[in-house]
Amino acid sequence: MSLHVRSALMILGGVLMTFLIYRGIILLGSWAVGTIYMSPEAVSKRNEQVSQAFQSYVTQEQLSSDDLDAISGWFQNGIEADMIIYEAEGAFDVGLWGHDRLTEAELKKGTPEQWGYSFFTITFQNGTRRVAIADCSDLDIHDGVRIFAMIVSFLVFVGSLLFYFRRITRLLQSFTDDVVSLGRPHAEHIDEKRGFSELNVLAREVNRMHDVITDRTRSAQDALQANRELITALSHDIRNPLTSLIGYLDLLGMEDASLTEAQRQYLAASVDKADRIRALTSEMFRYFLLFSGETPSVHMERFDAQILLQQMLGEHAIDLETRGFTVHSDALSTVCEIEVDIQMLHRVLDNLFSNICKYADPAKPVELSASAEDGQLSVRVRNAVNPAPSGAVESNHIGLRTCAAIMELLSGTFQVENQNGFFTAVLTFPLAAEM
Repeated sequence: MSLHVRSALMILGGVLMTFLIYRGIILLGSWAVGTIYMSPEAVSKRNEQVSQAFQSYVTQEQLSSDDLDAISGWFQNGIEADMIIYEAEGAFDVGLWGHDRLTEAELKKGTPEQWGYSFFTITFQNGTRRVAIADCSDLDIHDGVRIFAMIVSFLVFVGSLLFYFRRITRLLQSFTDDVVSLGRPHAEHIDEKRGFSELNVLAREVNRMHDVITDRTRSAQDALQANRELITALSHDIRNPLTSLIGYLDLLGMEDASLTEAQRQYLAASVDKADRIRALTSEMFRYFLLFSGETPSVHMERFDAQILLQQMLGEHAIDLETRGFTVHSDALSTVCEIEVDIQMLHRVLDNLFSNICKYADPAKPVELSASAEDGQLSVRVRNAVNPAPSGAVESNHIGLRTCAAIMELLSGTFQVENQNGFFTAVLTFPLAAEM
C-alpha cells in the first residue's frame, strides 16, 4: 500500500474513531447523570435544600411573592434551579433566565411532577404560596461531559496521528541507516520490503545504484591497477635502454675524434633530447604516483623557517644566476617555524624553478620574497614570461599541478597567476605552534 493511501486511511480512521469515542463518552455521561445524579431521591433532596435556602432568603429580605425581580436575582447568583410560583391569578416561572408568566397552553403541556418539580410551601410577606422547584444543576454537568468528550477525542486523534507518524519516522530512519550502511566495505543489498510502496521502489533503486557504483568502482580500480602496471613497465622498459643510449652517445662524443663539427652538434642535440626524454619519463612516473588516488607517506619535521628558506631559495637563486638570470631576494624577517616534509618541499621548489628556467625572460629579474602573518608563512616567486621560450611549451602543466598536489599534502596551498606578462606563484605553509 502506498504512503498516500495509507495516510488517507489513517486520517479517516482517526476521524471515525474520534467520533465514536466522543459519542460514547456523551452517551455514557448522559446515562450516568440521568441514572445517578438525577435519580428521584437525589433530585428531591437538592430541591429540598433549594427550598430551605429560598425560604431563608425570602424571610431575610422580607419579600412578597410578587417581587419577581428580586427572586430572579437570587437564582442568578449561582442557584441552579427553576421555580414556579402559584398565585390566584396564575403561575409565574422564575429562575436563571429571569421571570415570566406561564400561559394556559404551557401549563397544559404537562404537570410539574412530569417536569421534575417538587412542591413546597413558602411563606412570603403577603402570605404563603405554593411553589414548585426543579433542580437544573445537571445542565452544567452535561456541558462538562461534552467538554471532556471533546478533549479526550482530540487527544485520541492527535495521539493516533503521532503514533502513525512515529512509525513512519522509524521506517524512514531504518531506511536511512540501511542506505548509510551501503558505504561500508562488503555491504549487501538493503531490504526492499519497507512497509509501503514508495520506500520499496526507493530501496530497489538504491540497490540498483549500489550495484552500478560497485561495478564502476571495481572497473576503475582494475583500470588504475592496469595503468599502474603499464606506467611501471614503461618507466622500466624505457629508462633502461635510454640510460644505455645516453652512455653510448657520451662515449661516442669522447672517443671518436673524427666527428665533424656538424656531427658533434647532432650528437649534442641527441644527448639533450635523450636527457629530456628521461626527465619526462621520470616526471610522468612521479605524476602518476601522486594523482593515482594513493596518498604518499608524509614525514613532517619542524624547521626554522628563516634558515630553511635561506638555504633552499638561496641554492635555486645561485642556479638561476649561473643561467644568466638576475635574482632579487627579500629574505624572511620574522622568526618562526614550520613543519614540512623536506623531500616533498624540495620537489615543489625543483618543479617551480625548473618552470622558471624554461619559460622566464632572462632579461628581467626574478623576485623572491617571504613573509609571515596571520598564522601562515607565504613564499612568493614572480618572474616575467619569456615571449619566445626555447623548447616546447608544457601543454598540460604537469609540474605546476604536481606542486599544488604536494602542497595540499603538506597542509599548505599553491596558487599561480599569469597576467600582464608576469608569472606569480605563492606557496603558503601553516606556522608551527609554539613549543
